[in-house]
Amino acid sequence: MGMMEEHFTVLVDGVERPVTVTYKRIRNIYLRVDADGSLKVSCPRYVGLAAVRRFIAERAHWIGRTEVKARASEAQNRNGVTGPILWWMGEKKYARYEEAARSRMNIEGDVVTFYLKEQNDAAIEKAFDAAARRQLAAMIEEYRPQWDALICDQHSLPHPAISMRRMKSRWGVCTPVRSKIVMNTQLVHYPKECTQYVLLHEYAHLLEANHSKRFYAIIESYMPEYKIYRKLLG
Repeated sequence: MGMMEEHFTVLVDGVERPVTVTYKRIRNIYLRVDADGSLKVSCPRYVGLAAVRRFIAERAHWIGRTEVKARASEAQNRNGVTGPILWWMGEKKYARYEEAARSRMNIEGDVVTFYLKEQNDAAIEKAFDAAARRQLAAMIEEYRPQWDALICDQHSLPHPAISMRRMKSRWGVCTPVRSKIVMNTQLVHYPKECTQYVLLHEYAHLLEANHSKRFYAIIESYMPEYKIYRKLLG
């Protein structure tokens, strides 16, 4: 029998956190806090969800302190490309560099290898951006159909043109009158849920141009946990 999982949310110190419980052949319960505030629990198969909830509640203070440390650790080189550590889809990777006839980037396990004609920061960023564009484009094509249907089609709006570029201060930009959305390629440093949130955020601007209460009510109606991902993006 393989591992079994349960998913639910729990309120800890006023913050709603997603919980993943994985049942394993172990004797004790273990708790991990990710930088996005989500909780990962490993426990024996005979432990019920009520016991898991009590276990989490008893460690509320520890959870808060651990999340702060996890976020501080993850913030290091969060958007960096040229250092020994970089982040890809929310996971820490270790960078290595090799000379090659053609510049490209390859990911295998927790190692990112840059194959470069010239080993300098500009070449590294160019190789990274090319990989980031491919990854982000694939995610956008996966996520956009639901917003095309739920937001555009249901409100008789045209489907937006979506492009990508590296931006310094914004994760996304929407121009409602032109039905255009631009997504920041640096989103690939973060978990995929952050890209899902930013894409929804920009689609919501097609209905409400300003960051009003109605705007955030629209987002919350489709993604109740959006504050978790907004907080992770800073």
